[in-house]
Amino acid sequence: MRLLFCFLCFDNWKNCRFFASDFRCWRTASPSGGNRHSEGNACRFPKQPKPIKHFLIMEEMILSKLEAIERNTLLASKNVLTIDDAALLTGMSKSHLYKLTCSKQIPFYRPNGKLVYFDRQELEGWLKQNRVNTTAEAEQAAICYVMRNKSN
Repeated sequence: MRLLFCFLCFDNWKNCRFFASDFRCWRTASPSGGNRHSEGNACRFPKQPKPIKHFLIMEEMILSKLEAIERNTLLASKNVLTIDDAALLTGMSKSHLYKLTCSKQIPFYRPNGKLVYFDRQELEGWLKQNRVNTTAEAEQAAICYVMRNKSN
């Protein structure tokens, strides 16, 4: 069983006019208040009705978001990162990270000579190198330089 209420009308799924209890029957209430068919005579449709497709799409979206949350939670707890984890952390592609390791521009570890690992703190430190000053910091440095050399 998937979910016990309908996303469209927020009613109990057994009472919902969009869904059937077995997801095979499209039960709509007639103006007289009864169902179009009896309980024992379930109708079948060749295609799923649009609300059911909407429900399945919503379910897939929720599952993909949960997987992303789980992946990010695991990444946050690791200190030693694989190439996949480093790519996710830095936002760089795996091929670019391999290129950086080949040219030895990024700190990495290769314990068995094949697999590449990264230390989280070293990787974050490498990402933070070559900081660019803001305009205000550059102006402040220029003022300090002028004041220092003015007395000479």
